Amino acid sequence: MLRVINAGTSAIRRHPLLVRTVILLGALVLVAGHGAFFYFMRAHMGLSAWAVCGATFLLIVKHLGLFGPVFARFRRRSGTKTALDVQRETNRR
Repeated sequence: MLRVINAGTSAIRRHPLLVRTVILLGALVLVAGHGAFFYFMRAHMGLSAWAVCGATFLLIVKHLGLFGPVFARFRRRSGTKTALDVQRETNRR
């Protein structure tokens, strides 16, 4: 098993341009697939351009994981202490 892993990494080191090309093509296929999905969804559902733009924006934010910090910023603090709060208090002492 280890010999197979070493063979793969040495092949990658010998052909860096091929690796970059494959990654670029994968990214292009991913973007094209999303574009085709949105095109057909818009055509079949009769959504307006603003609705598609809003859904696209939300999907991009969701893919990038940007909702977590926003929720953490506006999360309400409850009266109960979490394990993390207790750990922070003990570290301060």
